[in-house]
Amino acid sequence: MTLAVALFAVPAFGQISSQGGGVGNSGTADAGTGGNSAVGNQSGNTTVASTTGTVTGLLGGLLGVNVNLGAPQNTSSGNAAVTTGPATAAGNNSAGSVNQASGGGGFGGGSLQSGSVTNSGAADATTGGNSAVGNQSTNAATQTQNVAGGLLGIGIIIGGPSNTSTGNA
Repeated sequence: MTLAVALFAVPAFGQISSQGGGVGNSGTADAGTGGNSAVGNQSGNTTVASTTGTVTGLLGGLLGVNVNLGAPQNTSSGNAAVTTGPATAAGNNSAGSVNQASGGGGFGGGSLQSGSVTNSGAADATTGGNSAVGNQSTNAATQTQNVAGGLLGIGIIIGGPSNTSTGNA
């Protein structure tokens, strides 16, 4: 903002003219892009495979066999992104001036002149409390096997438990 004040006085004989001029500008600004947050995957996965038993009947109860083919698996993935633009704030963007002039008057005349320009401003700009989580998972994969039977107990597990967890933020 531009503001100008112009004053002109011509005092007559024996008079004193008084001039006063002022320009005051003030402003306040605030800009923000928010408290941004993004979560790609926040899962809690649990997989359990359990085999418990007594196998009878093989070789007259002398042999116990338990077989697990395959195993528990957890797969967890996620992507998260926060994109914000710029935050701009201007508290005061101004120019001001005071122009004064006094013309010659009669005998004993005079002029008193004063002028002031005051500019003030406050500004605040923030891009927010940005946060992104690609994968915040808790995964548990367990496998247990208890075998009992006869003189010989055999437990066979093919493939063990696995967790696969990925994320991008």
